[in-house]
Amino acid sequence: MTLRGYPGALSVAPGEDLAIHVSTGAERFRARFHRIGARLEEVGVTGPLPGRWCPEGPPDEDWAWPEHRWTVPDTWRSGIYVAVLEALDEAAPADGSGTGPVEVDARDARFVFVVRSQPDAEPRPILYKVPFCTYHAYNATGGGSLYVDQAVDATGRARVTFLRPGGGSGGDLSFPEAVDVYDPGTPREGVAHWDLPFVAWLEAAGYQADYCADVDLDRDGDAALDGRSLLLSAGHDEYWSETMRDAVERFARRGGNVAFFGGNTCFWRVRIEPGGTGMSCRHPDVAAEDADQWWRTRPENSLTGVGYRGGGGWWAGPRDPLGYTVVRADHWIFAGTGLADGDELAGPERLVGYECDGAHLDPAAGGRPQPSGTDGTPVDFEVLGMAPLSERWQDRPAGAAAVATLGVHRPGGTVFSASTTDWPRVLQAGHPGVERITRNVLDALRLPPVVLRAPSHAVAGSTVTLHVAHSSAGEPAVVWWASAGDLEPDGASAALHLPDGPGRVSVTARAEGPSGARFGHVSVLVLTPREAAQVALVSLVHSLALTTPPAPVPTLPAGPGNQPLASAAWDPVRDGLRRPLTADDVAWLRERANRLSALVAEMERQQGGQP
Repeated sequence: MTLRGYPGALSVAPGEDLAIHVSTGAERFRARFHRIGARLEEVGVTGPLPGRWCPEGPPDEDWAWPEHRWTVPDTWRSGIYVAVLEALDEAAPADGSGTGPVEVDARDARFVFVVRSQPDAEPRPILYKVPFCTYHAYNATGGGSLYVDQAVDATGRARVTFLRPGGGSGGDLSFPEAVDVYDPGTPREGVAHWDLPFVAWLEAAGYQADYCADVDLDRDGDAALDGRSLLLSAGHDEYWSETMRDAVERFARRGGNVAFFGGNTCFWRVRIEPGGTGMSCRHPDVAAEDADQWWRTRPENSLTGVGYRGGGGWWAGPRDPLGYTVVRADHWIFAGTGLADGDELAGPERLVGYECDGAHLDPAAGGRPQPSGTDGTPVDFEVLGMAPLSERWQDRPAGAAAVATLGVHRPGGTVFSASTTDWPRVLQAGHPGVERITRNVLDALRLPPVVLRAPSHAVAGSTVTLHVAHSSAGEPAVVWWASAGDLEPDGASAALHLPDGPGRVSVTARAEGPSGARFGHVSVLVLTPREAAQVALVSLVHSLALTTPPAPVPTLPAGPGNQPLASAAWDPVRDGLRRPLTADDVAWLRERANRLSALVAEMERQQGGQP
C-alpha cells in the first residue's frame, strides 16, 4: 500500500507545530519519529491519524496533501530527524511502540526534517548544516528534478518545490542506477549516505552540536550563525543561495570558523522561493554559458579555497586507489597522525572521490605548492595535501592540471576544506588518520578565535616575535606550539627561532582567559637569504611606485593629471609636474634611493652565492 508524506517546513524548533502532509489508501496511519545520532533513537510517535489517498502533483508545485499537526516536544534535542510513516490496522500495537528495525533511507513512507535549538537556549559552538537544497535538486518525485524532466518557467529557470515527498529520503531518485560501489546500501542522493555517517561519528565521539537546514541560513542570514564558533558541512553540499553564501562569508570574515568535510561544495547557485517552499535555478547543461554555476561570476573558491573545476568526478564503477599526498606534515591538522611529507592519507580506502574539489596550483613556487590565484582561491590558502587526478577520472574540467586539494585559509576565522565527498564514509569506517585530522579540526575550530600576530615571512635562521592580542581584562595563559624551530614562550608573547632551511612553520596558540579558551594559528613562510633579499627589493620598488611624490590630489577623482605613479595612465609631464618637489620630497627620495642601492647590492651578493 502506497504511503508517502512530507513536512510543511524543513526545520522546526521545540514547541512549534510540525505540519505532516500524507497520502495513503489506509484508513489510519501514524508517524514514528527517530533522531539521527550515534545511533538511531526513537523519540516519539503520533496517535492514529486519518488517512486519505491523494494524487501526485508536478515537481514544481505545492502538492497540498492533507495536513496533520504535531507539536514538537520541548525535550527534543536539536538534530536531524526522520519520520517513519506506518499504515495501521487492528493488529497495530495499542501503545504506539515500534514494529522493528528502521532504515533511514527509503523511496516512500519517510521524510526528513531538522529540529533547531531552543530559541532562548545558549547556542552551542558547533552548528551543523543539512543541505536540503542539494537533496531536493536530485529529488525526482512527481516526475522531475533539476536533472531530469525539468519544470522550466518562462525565464528559463528550473523550479522544484519542497512541498512534496523526498528531499533526503522518501522520494524518487534522479539517478537510481548510480550505485556507490564503496557504500552500496544507500543512494548518493540522501541523508543516509552523507549526513548519517558523519553525524553518527560526531556524536559517538562526544561532540555536541546544534543543527539547521540550509534554508535557515537563507531565511535568517547572520542571525542563524550568531553565537557560533564553527559551521560544519559534510558530504555533498552542492546547492547554495546567494543569501546563504553571503551569511557564511560574513561569518568567516568576522572570526567564525567553517569546516567543509565534503566535496563539490557550493557549485550551483539557487534562488529560494518566498516562505522557503521551493527553489529555482538556471540549470541547463553544465557547459551552457547561462548556467547558474558560482564559478562563472563569483567562484566558490573564495569561500571554500577550492572548487570542483579544479578537481573532478568518478561517478560509475570502482575507482583507482587515491588519497591525499601530505605536503605539510608539520601543520597542526596532522598532529598525532604520524604522517610525514610524501605519505598518502587513506589511499587504499579511496578517500578522494567520488567528487572532489581542487585549486589551481603554481608549479613555480620554489617547490612549495601554492595557489596561482587564477581561479579565485585566496592567496593565503595553505596547501596541506594533494591528489592529482589521472586521465581515468570520468570528469576533469582542468585536464591534466586537476588535483584534489586539502587545505585551509583564514579570511578572519579559519576555513578548512577536506575537498572530497567521501570523507564521511572513510571517517565512519574508522580510518585513524582521517579520524585524527577531523578531531584536530573540530577541537581547534569549535573554540572562538584569538588574534595571533606574527610576520607572514622571515629569513631562515632569524628570530621572529609572536604575540596574542588580549583585552585589558588581563593577560591570558597561552599554550604555544610550533611545528619547527625553537620556541621560547613568554606569557602572551613568544620568540620563535626559525630553522636554517626554507619551508613553512605552523604556530598555534591556545589562550585561556576570563572569557574562556580561544584558539589561533599562523603560518610563517621561511625564505632563503636570496629569496628574502628579492622580497625586500621588490617590496621597496612597489612602495616607491605607490608613494613617490608628487602624490595625487586625494579630493579629486583619478584622471588626466591626477594619476598615481603606479598607474598605466600616469603621464610624465602632467602628473610628474603636478606640483614642485619640496626639499622634504627630495630628502625622502634620497633616503629611499640609498635603501634601494643597499638592497640591490645585497641582491647581487646573494646571486653570487648559493640560491
